[in-house]
Amino acid sequence: MPKDNSQWKNKITLRRHILTRLPVRSVLEVFAGNGVMNRRCYSDIDYGVALDKDTKKCKQFARIRPSWAVYEVDAVQALAGGMADAGAFDLIDFDAWGDPWRAIYAYADNCATAPDRLGIVVTDGLRRKLNYASAFPRHMEPEVQKYGGR
Repeated sequence: MPKDNSQWKNKITLRRHILTRLPVRSVLEVFAGNGVMNRRCYSDIDYGVALDKDTKKCKQFARIRPSWAVYEVDAVQALAGGMADAGAFDLIDFDAWGDPWRAIYAYADNCATAPDRLGIVVTDGLRRKLNYASAFPRHMEPEVQKYGGR
């Protein structure tokens, strides 16, 4: 299936809505890119961590957000290595241009601490529509039903 980023407006709306519902002081942006999403959604967040494997994009991101830590890494490998301590972030944004699920599983399998409350944003660049029914694997449906509408 071809990659799809056509739901740009919906992605921004989703993130802005979550920010109105959850007090966020720090963000982990997985697949951060050059910071375009960050400028649109997280410009008021003083601290965060950005992960991306593209050197040029990391440099662009670091220029626009000097207070954020920017790591040029393979996000899946970094998360599998335990790079992201859940207690350090209020929100984790998995905005993959392609498939976010390997990164999500790497994070979940290697998270050392469980926070009291954590916002997680997932958009799947391989999907044509942003909705729960098509965006989550079947085995995650109980979690989506339990936590997805809050």
